[in-house]
Amino acid sequence: MQNWKWLSGADKTTGVAGIAGQAVNTLDSMFFSKQHANDSALTKGLNTGYDAIADAASMVFPVGGFAMKMGKFATDTLGALGASTDQMTKTD
Repeated sequence: MQNWKWLSGADKTTGVAGIAGQAVNTLDSMFFSKQHANDSALTKGLNTGYDAIADAASMVFPVGGFAMKMGKFATDTLGALGASTDQMTKTD
């Protein structure tokens, strides 16, 4: 991080949040891509929309985008541990 000395505090936070957000995306796709294989079309569409909004938020406000991506990662982690719904949107 020594080469980031010229950045102000806010710029440094933004840069780190952007990098961390991409790392969370990578981890999520590595560990949980199979978890969503049997999702309904509606659930897949909602997940795709959420991912697009998180990516757009990362461009404007990286800390907020990072928070959204961490939330999705936490939800996928809990789902993998068995703490999730049955993915049937009409009955949840």
